[in-house]
Amino acid sequence: MGLFGSPGQYTAYANYSIYFANQDEYDLAVASNGGNGFGHSPSAAATNFGITPFPPTVDALNQSKGIFSTVYSLSEPGTEINHPNPSGVHLSPSEDSVIVPGQPGVPAWGPAGPSMNLVWWGNIVKINGSAGQNLSGLSNIPQRRWICGFEFGLGTEPGVTANISKESSRTIEGNGISIRGDNLRGTEFALSNSLFRPGYQPTKSWERMYLRIHSLPSINLKFWYAYISDFDFTGGCLLLNADGTLSTASLLSGNPTVLDTTTTPLELDKWYKVDVIFECNQTGTVGIKIRLWLNGSLKLTSQGLSTIHVGKYHIGSTLIPFGVYDSSAAFDIDDWISADVPNPLNSLDWKTGSHVRKHYNTAFGALNVWDGNFEQLNQLYNVFNNQNSILVNSDSGAILDGLTDVNNKQDATGQKLAAVSAIVSISSSDDEGADGTLGYSLAGASPIMAIIDETTAQTSRQIAYFPSGLNVPISSIAPFRNMECNR
Repeated sequence: MGLFGSPGQYTAYANYSIYFANQDEYDLAVASNGGNGFGHSPSAAATNFGITPFPPTVDALNQSKGIFSTVYSLSEPGTEINHPNPSGVHLSPSEDSVIVPGQPGVPAWGPAGPSMNLVWWGNIVKINGSAGQNLSGLSNIPQRRWICGFEFGLGTEPGVTANISKESSRTIEGNGISIRGDNLRGTEFALSNSLFRPGYQPTKSWERMYLRIHSLPSINLKFWYAYISDFDFTGGCLLLNADGTLSTASLLSGNPTVLDTTTTPLELDKWYKVDVIFECNQTGTVGIKIRLWLNGSLKLTSQGLSTIHVGKYHIGSTLIPFGVYDSSAAFDIDDWISADVPNPLNSLDWKTGSHVRKHYNTAFGALNVWDGNFEQLNQLYNVFNNQNSILVNSDSGAILDGLTDVNNKQDATGQKLAAVSAIVSISSSDDEGADGTLGYSLAGASPIMAIIDETTAQTSRQIAYFPSGLNVPISSIAPFRNMECNR
């Protein structure tokens, strides 16, 4: 979120890049600035580092040095900032910061939040090669296997099998998992690698989540499991210990054996970015390998299990497994993703962070032929199937088209760089049990549709946009439209 300044106001940062292909120029820029961060506007950076403002927005890295932003405009009057709704305030590329008043959400979920002091922040980077080579030096953003922000609650978002809480979110408009004593003893949050990539059997997985501890458990508490093939409840896990440290452990039939433990306890009431790379060894005599990073710093490298566990693959993972609880524990988890492992470990998302956020429909799209009000698309899962509050159409081939509020502007974390994945969900039924199709349209392109198994019972179903091979600069997906079609 940023740092709180005056009462009712907080500070967030608008990131952009100041890049150099020449090593000497890069070294001089870092030395003269006293580090890689430049807390001023892009115009000030151009003056300070002798850069002609501004390089072209297309193929921006095909320069010897320059300034670019994937989110914010470098042309006056600048980008209008959403907070979270359009504010009418623009972030000028020639001003160091701007105050953005809080706006009600869409749909309105409460009063307007605090004002935001949005500050330009330039990141001085070295790119590979020289002018004409167009190499960012970053590995491709890895393809997702799942994304779970705990935003929509039970019955709508994959992996969410219990109630969620606003107080457990990293952002003022979001939700997260709230672990309070034994409130989740009878449930767990489980996701499979094959959910959106059927038949996929990876030997390596990268998972990320954000963790905040309010009070420590009285026992060492298992909170993340990764399972391997061919064995029940076997693989690796993470433990939150009573002293505030984290441990890696092997898992055999649900029983953990601690492998390594961090040396420094986590601070209370502080968000940590937790990255785990879980590997199923394909050779040797040890079954698994677990590497743990906290806020980008490698803390543990561990190996466990025996020869009979070699040559397996990762099935999926679980947060807060069944029956795991402690009356003293109070902590939050948010923004859980799984993806292929970046190669090397320097993709844009690996180096920065991840945020899974909800988006609403703001109007019917151009292809919509269903009757009703678009607001009904935002009702989420309705277990009672209230006939006065649903959209109905009986025509074969009829398209339900919802235009969403996905945009290229300010995110509530203050760090939005690009959208690299999405999940479209619908709660629906068909009187005859005939299958339909569900899909999306990216940036005005033709719809991409997939068959969904519709039945006579109202059920939530999802499809995913999980592209591969993305690298900077990343194209916008706005306008992003949700679509469903009767068959």
